[in-house]
Amino acid sequence: MGEKLAKIVLTLGLPFLLAANCEDTTTIKMQTEEEFATNMETTAEKIGERYKIIRVGTFEDDLAYDNKRGIYEIIDTKTGREYFGISGIGITEVGSHSSGNNTIEDER
Repeated sequence: MGEKLAKIVLTLGLPFLLAANCEDTTTIKMQTEEEFATNMETTAEKIGERYKIIRVGTFEDDLAYDNKRGIYEIIDTKTGREYFGISGIGITEVGSHSSGNNTIEDER
């Protein structure tokens, strides 16, 4: 009896579930190549004005694209904060804390 009821509910209810929210649509506006190039140039200028990015080195990683990852030092020229990044992995802020009379650099 339970299986028959389940089949009836699915048979009768499925069309209603499939029809739910059919009028909602999402519109995606694609950028032209010209718009994309302009946006990239503007973004690069803003990044170049605020951040200084230095590639410190590379290392081999068989999980990375082209088997290499880059190591970067990123300096926010507005705040003076320094960051350390590895391509495809992430970025962390380099900071320091006091320990007695010594200042010890660390990552946050």
